[in-house]
Amino acid sequence: MLCVSTARILNKLNVPFMVLGEDEWCCASALIRTGQQHINDVPKQAALHNIEALKARGAKRVIFACAGCFRASKIDWPRAYGKTLPFEAIHMSQFLAEQLDAGKIKWEKSFDKNRHLSRPMPPGKTRWRVRGAKKGLNEHAWPQACRNGTESK
Repeated sequence: MLCVSTARILNKLNVPFMVLGEDEWCCASALIRTGQQHINDVPKQAALHNIEALKARGAKRVIFACAGCFRASKIDWPRAYGKTLPFEAIHMSQFLAEQLDAGKIKWEKSFDKNRHLSRPMPPGKTRWRVRGAKKGLNEHAWPQACRNGTESK
């Protein structure tokens, strides 16, 4: 669902993008974070494979919606690669902040309804709504998978 939500947002903003599809391997973040990076050198192999796949497609900027994948790309992949990545890696929230600053999306005051004791969201750029997005298309910056499994009503 995270990939679908991200694609919907990028499509709504008319941002051209591509995905690696079957050429993408798991980032291996879970193995690294749980101290299992030594198992068959999987994290390094995965990093090198994904870097080369992105490089072969001519990627200049890669947007990660998953926090684990983003961290792996920023910290673990350069270590495995031994040099700076041949593309810029950013998180979807950073991309949306850029869009907000450029006036392509607007920020709306938002509150968590019936969740977390109905406390308001923290101040700042916490949620964005894509102009013209229909309800149910997950118009918020953090797709449902990153929001404690709760859906926006």
